[in-house]
Amino acid sequence: MENWIKVDFHSHTNSSPDSINRIPEMLKLAKERGLDRLVITDHNRLDGAQAAKKMAPEFVIMGEEIMTDRGELLASFVTEEIPRGLPPQKVIDLLRQQGAFISVSHPFDPQRGWQLKDLLEIADQVDAVDLQRLQQCHRRDELKQLRSPRIARGHRRLQVDEAKVCGAEEAGHLGK
Repeated sequence: MENWIKVDFHSHTNSSPDSINRIPEMLKLAKERGLDRLVITDHNRLDGAQAAKKMAPEFVIMGEEIMTDRGELLASFVTEEIPRGLPPQKVIDLLRQQGAFISVSHPFDPQRGWQLKDLLEIADQVDAVDLQRLQQCHRRDELKQLRSPRIARGHRRLQVDEAKVCGAEEAGHLGK
């Protein structure tokens, strides 16, 4: 496992309305917990990721969590902010132009998740599906019907076990 790197793909700074993370503390804790990289994915904005990247250019990967008109997408290696509310296909196209890594961050979440038909429409165009969020979903009937890990395997997509980091103490908890 010496060639592995530990990366937290889903973390928010206090630039996101659901986070209290101050960047310096977040970076310090993530490093203390053994992460090799931290992707900053604030909601529909890049200012927090840009500030963090200036503080730790080799450690931070700029990202964004984008609310489409169907559900949220999570992107890493983002260079330009994507506006919220666009159709998923448009968001995916804009992210691909930037060379971004794209995942589905909240499949089936009742407040911001995807309808099964919409998720299936983009399954071949994303790089990963967040399995942790699948396990926490409230629409168990769709989860059972889909047998969600199969969607990733069937579409040759990486299955990731993301953790949403909203408090600095959560940064890097998957790196333990």
